[in-house]
Amino acid sequence: VRPVHADGEAPGPHGPVRHRRAGFRAGAPVQLAPSQDAPVVGVNPKTPDTRSLRLMRWGLVPYHAKDAAKPIINARAETLAQRPAFRGLLPRRRCLVPADGFYEWRREGRFRTPMRFTLKSGQPFAFAGLWDRWLQPDGSPLYSFTIVTTSPNSVLEPVHNRMPVMLLPEDEARWLDPVTTDPAALSQLLKPYPAELMEGYCVSRAVNSPMTDSSSGDVCESSKQKTKKHRAGRSTPYLAAHTLISEAKGPRPLAP
Repeated sequence: VRPVHADGEAPGPHGPVRHRRAGFRAGAPVQLAPSQDAPVVGVNPKTPDTRSLRLMRWGLVPYHAKDAAKPIINARAETLAQRPAFRGLLPRRRCLVPADGFYEWRREGRFRTPMRFTLKSGQPFAFAGLWDRWLQPDGSPLYSFTIVTTSPNSVLEPVHNRMPVMLLPEDEARWLDPVTTDPAALSQLLKPYPAELMEGYCVSRAVNSPMTDSSSGDVCESSKQKTKKHRAGRSTPYLAAHTLISEAKGPRPLAP
């Protein structure tokens, strides 16, 4: 899955992400690709009642990695408690990635058409994420995150075999709660979002350009087509999220 930022776009597995860059101030909305920074929300266990905001790089580099050559863009919900890169993060380093939509590519013969998926209400939501801290060769810390994916709901299934975990509003606090560490309890939150609350439509292939503002309403001619008429693709997913943190006085630190 890929988040969306408000200052630039790029494609990748599970799409771009939008955010407000340095200072989190409002700017022209654009996509964000893996390896770029996005604002994420977390909780410092020392101050569990206070949510913290920090820019982190999209593409998890585990603390024990030898280098940052292979960042992890997405993490499968089904194996978080088993994989070495995630099992230590699941109990204590969970985060939210704010967004208002994401992209996937729909296969149409030899071509692929970008589809944008949002809530019918138009309201923002949060992806479930995990973060970590890795020491770079110069000794400075690199904070990075990955977005959790799950099986698709009926809106996404015709297009792709995975979708990002979009947390229900009432589950966001539970995902961040440092008191909750049981993998079984946390896994109950990592389910497909209710299909009846979502919609998808195709957008212009110009969305693949770093200069494109995907929220500008540039919709392709076939945008009214039902996604169920198309066979699901199994290529690397392209997901974009538009983070809506427009202003903040500065990030508070998460746990070191």
